[in-house]
Amino acid sequence: MVQPGRIPHPFASDGERRRLVTVGELTYNRAKLVEAVTWIQYNPTRFASLTAGRMVRFWFPPARRRVLGLSFGGAVFPAFLGLVQAWRKRALIAWWVTLVWVCYPLAYHLIQADPRYPYPLYWILLLMAADWTAGLLHHAPNGRNLIRRMAPGGPPGCQGFRWNE
Repeated sequence: MVQPGRIPHPFASDGERRRLVTVGELTYNRAKLVEAVTWIQYNPTRFASLTAGRMVRFWFPPARRRVLGLSFGGAVFPAFLGLVQAWRKRALIAWWVTLVWVCYPLAYHLIQADPRYPYPLYWILLLMAADWTAGLLHHAPNGRNLIRRMAPGGPPGCQGFRWNE
């Protein structure tokens, strides 16, 4: 049996490609599934360790560009706090975000992680992080006045807008 991380793929191995062509895709994939499940049954601790590593790499991807890695990884914690805040408010969006955050990455946690796989979640992370930050500012002493102090008259394009007192 081949060790995980060293499993030859039909695109990279002539022997595996010949086997795939010989037995057919369905038979080949079923055999690989049996091989994988057998390995997991005999190596549950190692499988759990590898899965935990994939989860970390999914949520904190090692980016080739440091800014991208920091932006995604840096948004995860405040986004999680934003989700907790949404649950505490009993906001309907909490169900939706939880469902997306649990279901979308599930296959990547179990099978393979790649730095590009979390891209579809960026906007949700930023939304939840922004909601948490807004809640933090709202409850901070003089937090409601922070935006007014930073941009007198309100944000650009919003002059004349009556801010809630």
